[in-house]
Amino acid sequence: MTGKSISVLLIEDDPDDSLLIREMLAESGDGRFRVEAAQRLSEGLRRLDEGGVDVVLLDLGLPDSVGLETLGAVQQRAPDVPVVVLTGLDDEAVGLHAMREGAQDYLVKGQVDGELLARAARYAIERQRLETHLKSALRQLDREFKTVANVQVALLPERVPDVPGFDILAHYRPAERAGGDYFDFLPLPEGAWGVLVADVSGHGAPAAVLMAMARVLVHTSGLLRPPEEVLQRLNRRFIEHIPRGQFVTACYGVLDAADGTFRYSSAGHPPPLYVSPSGQAGPLPVETDPALGILRQARYSASTLELGPGGLLLIYTDGIIEALNAAGEEFGEPRLAGLLREHHTEEVEAVRDAIIAAVDAHRGQYPLGDDTTFVIIRAGHDAPALGGRSRGPL
Repeated sequence: MTGKSISVLLIEDDPDDSLLIREMLAESGDGRFRVEAAQRLSEGLRRLDEGGVDVVLLDLGLPDSVGLETLGAVQQRAPDVPVVVLTGLDDEAVGLHAMREGAQDYLVKGQVDGELLARAARYAIERQRLETHLKSALRQLDREFKTVANVQVALLPERVPDVPGFDILAHYRPAERAGGDYFDFLPLPEGAWGVLVADVSGHGAPAAVLMAMARVLVHTSGLLRPPEEVLQRLNRRFIEHIPRGQFVTACYGVLDAADGTFRYSSAGHPPPLYVSPSGQAGPLPVETDPALGILRQARYSASTLELGPGGLLLIYTDGIIEALNAAGEEFGEPRLAGLLREHHTEEVEAVRDAIIAAVDAHRGQYPLGDDTTFVIIRAGHDAPALGGRSRGPL
């Protein structure tokens, strides 16, 4: 701030301290400090309303306000004006607390000279300027994140398909404003449907961009059956188009309403969970085939599940089973399978709500570490009466 005068608002009720501070700034500032004084908080706030103040020197013990509430009132009235708190000899802890609440610095009366006082005022102004710039940049970034999130949600299916004999539901929740999880439903000939659940490595805006790329690659692949060939084709395209070091796990299956089967293939994805009509719950068999975008010559296998009437299938991303609580304990696949066993006879909306509630109860106040997405497919009682078996890798 070389060459520019600095407007200082001193809010201090002790006339002797006020005079001393004025004299120290006058001696150390080469006439650059213009000091105005106020003896009460209300008087200081009125002066702040007029504008033109570069820095506030604030005593926290005033006739009409005491303690950190005084700082809060100044910050609320003039959030972009830096504050240097003045404390007594026995109140250094209060000064540290004030800095945690947003003051730029604190000085102990009786332990400060003019040079220190002037430097504290200048540094407070500079730090506040940088902080204001950072807040503005963060607001702009937040607006951009919102745009990315809105675009991403628009890329997801607006509704689940209406498949005779089956109830289908999808749920998506990003860990941040935008995420890397992806689900889709793809119409196929003869009333069949392709069902895809995928998880781009990472989360946040970069993963959301890759998720959008993944959707384009999926929708331009064509001939979306059989599943193992679809994943093989997608793998080659991902290697060509996504950045090195990134990858996508995916579970893709074809739901055939005519015979009640779900033929599926997995690329490094958590195995789907299935609850049979009799209530037996567990993961479906999957091969340990690599995620998409890692090995150009990767091959994928497939299995076929025969859904019995009342059987329930859950295809999900690992953000659910890897949700942590404060003790570092994962939610885990066994807990998820037990939850499905308990609720599998209920409507799919109730199953969804039970999963969300259980994960949230497990993590408590601990934040989501990853995006969480799942698709529920439940065979109605009018579905083809097959045995609920999985016919191994093909």
